[in-house]
Amino acid sequence: AENLKKAISLFEKTGQKFQLAIAYNNFGLRLLLKGDWKKAEEIFDKAVDLALETDHPELALILCSIGQLNFLRGVYEEAEALFTKALKIADENKKDRHKVQILYSLAQSLLNRGEYKSAISQA
Repeated sequence: AENLKKAISLFEKTGQKFQLAIAYNNFGLRLLLKGDWKKAEEIFDKAVDLALETDHPELALILCSIGQLNFLRGVYEEAEALFTKALKIADENKKDRHKVQILYSLAQSLLNRGEYKSAISQA
């Protein structure tokens, strides 16, 4: 975590917004795994803002990260809306690797809501 914080500080000081978006997303994922969901959400919001500002090719994955946070919070419909938006962006940008991760997350959320047929059609 210390190296990630150093990278974020360096990217902030040097104005490297493109790299900063990725670093924020990675830091947000770390916070998510630690259970600090409130701070993770703040960091993910920064990542999304920078990704939109820089037309970042990783925007879909950043949105997927926020969707995963909502999934863990049990806000499945909000998570699924983010997964669907992320999937559309990944599809438009021909990011098949991203689509696999997003589809998995979407199917997992649908399964948790008992939407088995929808989950199967997404997977």
